[in-house]
Amino acid sequence: MNYYKMKRLKQYAGLLTGLLLISCSGVDRTVNMNTIDVAGAMENLQELKVSQLGSKIRFVPLETSDSVLVADHWDFWVTDRYVIVSNVGRGSSQRCMTFDLNTGKYIATIGHPGQDPEAYGSSVPVLDASGNGVLYFFKPTGIVKYSMDGRFLGSINSTIMNRRLTSYPLINDTVMTTVLSGSSPEGDRYISLLRMNLEGNLIDSAAVVTQGKPIDPNARVRYFDASIQNYPSLMPYSGLKYSRIKGRREDVGAVVEIKGSDQMWQTDGYIRFHQAFNDSIYDMTAENTPIAYVFDTGKWRYPVEETGKTEITSDHVFVTDMTETTDKIVFAVSNGWFGEDNKGYVGLYDKKTGATAMSKIEKGFQDDLTGFAPFYPVRTNSKGQLVGVMTIEDIDKWLEKHPGAERPTFIETLVEDANPVLVIVE
Repeated sequence: MNYYKMKRLKQYAGLLTGLLLISCSGVDRTVNMNTIDVAGAMENLQELKVSQLGSKIRFVPLETSDSVLVADHWDFWVTDRYVIVSNVGRGSSQRCMTFDLNTGKYIATIGHPGQDPEAYGSSVPVLDASGNGVLYFFKPTGIVKYSMDGRFLGSINSTIMNRRLTSYPLINDTVMTTVLSGSSPEGDRYISLLRMNLEGNLIDSAAVVTQGKPIDPNARVRYFDASIQNYPSLMPYSGLKYSRIKGRREDVGAVVEIKGSDQMWQTDGYIRFHQAFNDSIYDMTAENTPIAYVFDTGKWRYPVEETGKTEITSDHVFVTDMTETTDKIVFAVSNGWFGEDNKGYVGLYDKKTGATAMSKIEKGFQDDLTGFAPFYPVRTNSKGQLVGVMTIEDIDKWLEKHPGAERPTFIETLVEDANPVLVIVE
């Protein structure tokens, strides 16, 4: 069993609590950490180029056929060899498929939704970060396991689905690292870092950390005439979503609740965690300091004490997406909420030099290697390859705006209603 240098989290629980409060407060930070200078980069925008990420870019169309189609609502993940695509929906519309990362060739359809012993409740998988090629799917009664070529590998009876696990978990062999967050009966908001086995039994945890202003636990009444508006992430097809929930309650009138999404990932054996609206990236494998990097947003800092407020204006910025390699962190920043007044940015942090550079989100990383459309890296693998995605609609729109541009050869191979095209930089 490989714990990736995971130590007992409770050994540094007190330190974690202190650092969480420091990182989200208005006091000066005194801990030694790597700082991503968002504020400085926003005031000195630059053109970002693909050549800053790698020396080679290639385009890999995913195989398309009547039986192999990516839906309108989908998400994807990559390993060193595979692309895993999940058609996100309800009931039988859910589907998980695997493709070859290098060729785009369809490999298999993984499992199926339903109620039988081999079925899953959601087609969104959790990849085994230990590299053994196992996909885990959650269901109300536990977990089902599949191989990348679609073979059923067994099931685990688990109580995990009964826990309020709000972060996308990370699994190494038989150990799952995840986050428990929410609010106590007294209204205190909290976050706790957990390590458990796949049966849902707790192995270790960090101390519960109180954050922000308490909420009124008695205010949770049902919504009337409620509508849910989903806002996509700034970096296309990253899978990170934010929601604005509007409704009317008899006692208080109009209500707006803003939610964010947490992210957890692994880079070079280190397990990272970023909480929505928080300015820190935490290293959940560290013995001494759990803070790996801090986004310094300067005068635009989004205070944790304002978490859950009803409006996000241009006075604040917050990080919406990120992906990390051995030597780089690529991230997106939203200035204000998504909408007409929103300004988005994409940034690059060089872990070797400590330099931070940012550009407007619509410019992305300019493809100075082939001259094609901007690149938005949203996934990476252990090889350090950065992967983005373009749909046939994205390609058509770009060609319409750039009629004189040289057309990459892969375009001629695309059929009508073709599946997405992977863009890989290495």
